Amino acid sequence: MKKAVFFFVFLSLAVIVFGQSTEYRDACRRIIYAVNPVEAIGALDGATLTRLGRFALGIPVAGQVALNATDTELFSFLATMEMTRRDLTRDAFSLHIQEERERLAPLMRRQGDVSIFIKQSSWLDLFQLNLMFAN
Repeated sequence: MKKAVFFFVFLSLAVIVFGQSTEYRDACRRIIYAVNPVEAIGALDGATLTRLGRFALGIPVAGQVALNATDTELFSFLATMEMTRRDLTRDAFSLHIQEERERLAPLMRRQGDVSIFIKQSSWLDLFQLNLMFAN
């Protein structure tokens, strides 16, 4: 009887630990670490972008493994910029990009790890290039 109870408890723990899915986390990471993440996130439809954006902000999805802090910040930045791009006119979005550059400038001058801000700044450059070459 003790072996049966122990086996059931062990099996339950194994299902809990190893049974979590990484579908959302993997989708977010594929976009963040793509060759051109701005193009990759721009290819998402509105519902998928909203769903992944909510997941990245920490709204739990049953059975999904959460993103780490760095990936959360990076994907949230990309998702926010893409949603803003879809909502604003070209001129307004160009102004928004400049405001984001000004917001990131003091952060990039800090001591310590600024790799997140450098990556975000390079993504702003990609958004600006896509804006200039858009039809």
